[in-house]
Amino acid sequence: MSAVPQRADANVVFAGGVGESGKAGGGYQERVARAVELYRSGMAPRLVFSSGYVFTFPEAEVMRQLAIDHGVPSEAIALETRASSTYENVVFTTAMLATEGRRSALLVTSPYHLRRAVLTWRTQRPDIAVTPVEARSQFYARERGATLEQIRGFLHEYQALAAYWWKGWIR
Repeated sequence: MSAVPQRADANVVFAGGVGESGKAGGGYQERVARAVELYRSGMAPRLVFSSGYVFTFPEAEVMRQLAIDHGVPSEAIALETRASSTYENVVFTTAMLATEGRRSALLVTSPYHLRRAVLTWRTQRPDIAVTPVEARSQFYARERGATLEQIRGFLHEYQALAAYWWKGWIR
């Protein structure tokens, strides 16, 4: 579901959560790396990191520091720190974007997560244009066959898609 990145008002990154690895923070580094790359290339002047997850440290703050460590100025970064699901990532982040007058965003997340994230975004906030951008993910790095971890990740995503549809959060 990825598209060619286009200039946008913001570059939004949803944290890794637990879907792809069954462990917290399974993909945030790859997502931050892709967001920094897009920022450096001038695709969006603002980064928004969304995660309410806290293990030892708040995940959104860890992502922010990682971006700063890779050259993104702190004033170019905003945090959304309440979300505990993809639905909440969308609702809380798009509310921030709307308040700031931003009308378009690049959405960076892992390939397996893009479909649900974009469908949720387009259902909940069709007034803010979203372009899906996949982060390169080690989750898919296999020479042959799927691992049990990958199968669990895909099953989680299909179950989540069904639940989101049932709740009316996606169409």
